[in-house]
Amino acid sequence: MRSGHLASVTNQQEQNFIKDVGGSEFWIGFTDQQSEGLFTWTDGTSSMFTSWAEGEPNNWGGNQNCALLYLNGAWDDTELFCLIGTVNVHCLSETKSQTICPPGWLAFEDHCYLYVRDAKTFNEAETYCMSLSNPMRSGHLASVTNRQEQNFMLNYVNSVEGSGFWTCWIGFTDQQSEGLYTWTDGTSSLFTFWGQGEPNNNEGNQHCALLYLNGAWDDTECNQRKSFMCKMVETRLQKRCLSSWMAFGDHCYLYVRDAKTFNEAETYCMSSSNPMRSGHLASVENGQEQKFMLDYVKSVGWSEFWIGFTDQQSEGLYTWTDGTLSIFTSWAGGEPNNRRNQDCAFMNSTEFLVSLRESDMMIMYCEFETRLFTGLEEKNTL
Repeated sequence: MRSGHLASVTNQQEQNFIKDVGGSEFWIGFTDQQSEGLFTWTDGTSSMFTSWAEGEPNNWGGNQNCALLYLNGAWDDTELFCLIGTVNVHCLSETKSQTICPPGWLAFEDHCYLYVRDAKTFNEAETYCMSLSNPMRSGHLASVTNRQEQNFMLNYVNSVEGSGFWTCWIGFTDQQSEGLYTWTDGTSSLFTFWGQGEPNNNEGNQHCALLYLNGAWDDTECNQRKSFMCKMVETRLQKRCLSSWMAFGDHCYLYVRDAKTFNEAETYCMSSSNPMRSGHLASVENGQEQKFMLDYVKSVGWSEFWIGFTDQQSEGLYTWTDGTLSIFTSWAGGEPNNRRNQDCAFMNSTEFLVSLRESDMMIMYCEFETRLFTGLEEKNTL
């Protein structure tokens, strides 16, 4: 279900997109018609992002209650009667899947966030966040998957704490396995923002992550009492990747270091299928997905692996074993060249290459729609 409203603007990237649509002035859905001085979004969005011009909003003349976005990115409050043509403006409508959060929570992207000032230990805070779950959303200490989400959280806490010093728990911990940090909500993400020299497990008892006001993370003792950030993820949006798989987009990935031939690797990945998802050697649809896979492999200390690209069925016509239709490729110079019956593709740290033969042994990358993949390894080095 989707509802249409004047556009809300929740971050700089969204604002830049709207500006690029064209025109010089746009209505956006920001208004204080219901309560003077309290601007809210007509679509119900909760966001602290604003881009008011200097001195705005000023309610000049006592009747400026609606926001305009100008070509330079500045916002201005102006009269509602502009709608009938007093000013030449464009109406930019937006249709989006709404993130509806409980009262007191703030929405960012598809998730809901609540900053709690009541100091608790890490495990107490996690239990509290979980207690806020409902049938539609599961609650945990917040995971942080990218810089934009982190900036949102920093702005949120700063708006509550003001200019004072603060730290808060996020849901990153290695309590289960020393040195292997995981998110309590099961999120798979390679993003981290540790402070210099962290995590250092000082005195052997620092297993839980704190977020500082400057954005840096620090490992500290889990029994300290701190404020914390809860995050609720919509149940239907959870990736449900199996343990040890990594999520990216709508897919799950597994790097397998057990060396196999191409066809053995594809069979192995297919064996990981279930009634909800089919497994195959990974397809690569764009540069972002390729970067994710390379970063994942580098993080486990490897650099070459099978991907599901082959022309075994028709020489020169490469297709993906999972049926993906994509024109994206990243062949190395002079590849594919079919030298010595080369029919199967592998990737090294920067490019697609072609293996010597299907029978060569490599490690692999598997992919579910949620996905699997395999890396390259010589027979005598496994």
